[in-house]
Formats: sequence, C-alpha cells, structure tokens
Amino acid sequence: MAIPLIKADLPALEFLEASFREMLASGRITNFGKHVSRFEEQAADYLGAQVATTSSSTIGLIFSLQALGLERGRHRTTQ
Repeated sequence: MAIPLIKADLPALEFLEASFREMLASGRITNFGKHVSRFEEQAADYLGAQVATTSSSTIGLIFSLQALGLERGRHRTTQ
C-alpha cells in the first residue's frame, strides 16, 4: 500500500492555463517577467521586507549567507 507523504494543493489547470500560455508565448518564463515581479511585490508587502526570487534554493542560501556578512571559508561563533 502506497502512503502519500505530501499531497500537493494546486489550483485547477483552467485557473492557470492562460498565464502559462502567455509566459510560454513571450519566452519570459523566469526573471523579470510580470508574474515574477508581481509575486515579489506581493511577497514584499506581506512580509514587510525586500524580496528577491532566485532560480534555486542553493543560490537563495548563498544570498542569505552573504546578507549575514559571512565570508567564504569562515564561520561565526556565538558568545
């Protein structure tokens, strides 16, 4: 018996189809497209902070470490 660990909560395709077709037709699937910009604006309003989307979680973590001022090859100790 298969037990699903996660069940995605996704909107119906009909709800997203027009936006997907628009993105594919424009060739702007990521970066600087109006949907990404709108998401960043809405997330910034909700969080009350600056927001930047990234293409992967790895680059997001790198940006986070840089924002904390951590240098490559070094670590901070708490005192």
